[in-house]
Amino acid sequence: MLSADVLITAGLSMVKVMKHFGWPELVVQSGGQGLSALGVAIFIYARGLGLPPKGQRRWVAACGLFVAASVVCSIMAMDVGAPLGDVSALVSINVVMAALLGRVLLGETLRGVHAVSVLCSVVGAVLIARPEAIFGRRETVDSPLGNAWVGYVLAPIGGFFDACTLICARKCQGASEWHIAFAYYFQGFVFLAALVATPGIQPEPFAKPMAAPMEAVGWLAAMASIDMPSMVLYSRGAMALPAALSATVDTAGRMVLGFVVDWLLFGKVLGAFTATGAALMLLGVVAMALVRERPTDRPDDAERGAAGPEVSQVSAEHVEEQNDVSSVASFAATEFVDLEPRARNLRPIVQRLRWRWSRRASANPADAPAGSIVGAVTCASG
Repeated sequence: MLSADVLITAGLSMVKVMKHFGWPELVVQSGGQGLSALGVAIFIYARGLGLPPKGQRRWVAACGLFVAASVVCSIMAMDVGAPLGDVSALVSINVVMAALLGRVLLGETLRGVHAVSVLCSVVGAVLIARPEAIFGRRETVDSPLGNAWVGYVLAPIGGFFDACTLICARKCQGASEWHIAFAYYFQGFVFLAALVATPGIQPEPFAKPMAAPMEAVGWLAAMASIDMPSMVLYSRGAMALPAALSATVDTAGRMVLGFVVDWLLFGKVLGAFTATGAALMLLGVVAMALVRERPTDRPDDAERGAAGPEVSQVSAEHVEEQNDVSSVASFAATEFVDLEPRARNLRPIVQRLRWRWSRRASANPADAPAGSIVGAVTCASG
C-alpha cells in the first residue's frame, strides 16, 4: 500500500508539473489512463485471466468506478488551487466518519475516544481549509481568485469514494488485481475525456500536443509508467488488508508524501495552521483505527432474527429488496470496526437490519422507496 501511495503521489505531482509548464493536464492524464487500460487488457488476455468470477464483476466495476471518481476529485481539487498536501490530509475525515457510522450500524458502544477522534478530524479539517468566514480571505499563487475552497470541498468527497473503493476491493477476493486495475483505467479515461470535452474546463486542450507531438508522447509515456503499477499495487493491498488498516496506511502515507512534495517541488512551506490540522486529522484516523472490536454475538440477535417472518406480505417484499443492502452494509461496517472482520458472524446483524427495515415498511408501506434509499446511503457510508 505504501508503494502505491508513492506512485499515486508522484502521478498527482506530475499533473501539477504539467499544468505549471502549460500542458493540458487533463488531456495527458486521460491519454495515460487510456494507454494503461490498453496495456492491462493486453496483459489479462496474454495471461489468460479471462473475466472476473460472475458474482464479483459488479464489485470489480464498482471498485474501478469509485477509485476513478476519487482520482478525478483529487485532480480537480488541485486544478482550482488546493495544495497536494492539503488534499491528501482532508481525505482522512471520511475514514473516521466511516468507522463511526460502522459502529452505530453494528450496535457497538461509542466511547470517549471516538468523540475525540471525530473532534480531531473536524478541527483539523477547519485548520487546513481555513474557511473565509473564520479566517478571512486568503489568496494563493495557484488560485488568485480564491477558488481553492472548491478543492477543499472536492477532497473529502474524494475521500468518501476512497472508503467505498476499499470496501469493494475486499469483496473482490476471487478476482485479480489486474481486473480492478482495468476497471479503474477504463472508467478513469472516460471520466477525464468527458471533462476535456466539457466547455470551459480545459481551454484549447489539443493545441499544445499538436504543436509538440514528441513532447506529448513523452508526457503520456511518463504518466502511463506511473499509473499502471500504482493501481495494481493499490488493488493488491486493498484486497489483502482490512479496510480500516488499508485506510490508515493509505491516509498517513499520502498525507506525509503530499506535504513533502509540496515543499520539495513547489516550494510551499507548511504553515502552523496546516501542520496542526494535519496532525489532528492523522491522530483522529489512528485513534479510530486502533480502537477496534473483537466481535461477540448479542443475545437479542436470535430473537430479532426469529421475528422477521412475522411481517406482512408487503413488508416481506420490501425486505427482499433490502437483502443486498443489509449484507453489504454489515460487511462494510465490520471492515472499519472489527479487529478481525472475518471473525464476526454477519448473519444476526443482517437479520437485525432486515427486521428493522421490515418493521418500518410494515408501519408505513408508502415509505418503502424511501427506506430503500436510506439503506443504500448506509451501505455507501460504510
